[in-house]
Amino acid sequence: MVTRKGRTKGFTLVELLVVIGIIALLIGILMPALTRAREQANTTKCGANLHTIGIALTMYVSQYNAYPGHASLVSGTTAAIWPTRLRSYMNGDQGVFHCPSQDPNFEWSKVVPTTGKKATAADSRFGYEPGELVLDVFTVPSSYGYNDWGGTGLVTSDPRLQKGLGGDIPPLAANCKEVRAGQVKVAADMIAIADATTDRSWDWNIDPLQFDQWPGRIHGSKGKPLPATIPDPARGANVLFCDGHVEWHTQKELITLRINGQPSAMAPRWNNDNKP
Repeated sequence: MVTRKGRTKGFTLVELLVVIGIIALLIGILMPALTRAREQANTTKCGANLHTIGIALTMYVSQYNAYPGHASLVSGTTAAIWPTRLRSYMNGDQGVFHCPSQDPNFEWSKVVPTTGKKATAADSRFGYEPGELVLDVFTVPSSYGYNDWGGTGLVTSDPRLQKGLGGDIPPLAANCKEVRAGQVKVAADMIAIADATTDRSWDWNIDPLQFDQWPGRIHGSKGKPLPATIPDPARGANVLFCDGHVEWHTQKELITLRINGQPSAMAPRWNNDNKP
């Protein structure tokens, strides 16, 4: 302002500090709310991604009367095949395979890197396009994992004994065929795909019995960080079921198969026979 004597009067140091303090206080109040709103938006978008994948899964099963399986031998590499098989039912859209709460570098990119195995024309049977990156299960990250072996820990080449939606199929596992649609007794209660624990190793599948393959701790309230081997009771994963609907569950709830010596409510939902 200008005084009658023509001199300019500025803010005092105390006044500036008060204003800065008020601004800092407002930021401190608003930031948690903005963070929660952003996380809620990401959770919703992730759920929409899984719903879209669920529609593709339904179309695939309707056409082949079987589930796509988790992995096979692609260009000499153990690679995920369920994403490439489902991609063709989404007009080639790969964006839905990335959860917005995950590292952007973990997105399934159409840009072919200089390193890694490349698909050949022979790999088109698994939905791969010639020249694109093979989804090596040991090195290539993924936001979402496929329920391959179920919740029993039984790894078998006999699809009749498999409890998940199918693990390794030929030529990776010579005698193991895809799990048939009729093996899933209650589609609305069968876990299909969920947020994964992303560490560039077996990211493309989920398993309640191995901590490095547990459904992820991606969405939910922030809390004290826990070691990877301790299931998170506050944060968890969006889960797609075989009928196409999506639910959110904490990581601890998803991987707890027994409570006080009895099967948990989640235990049968890992298995295609709907039994714990």
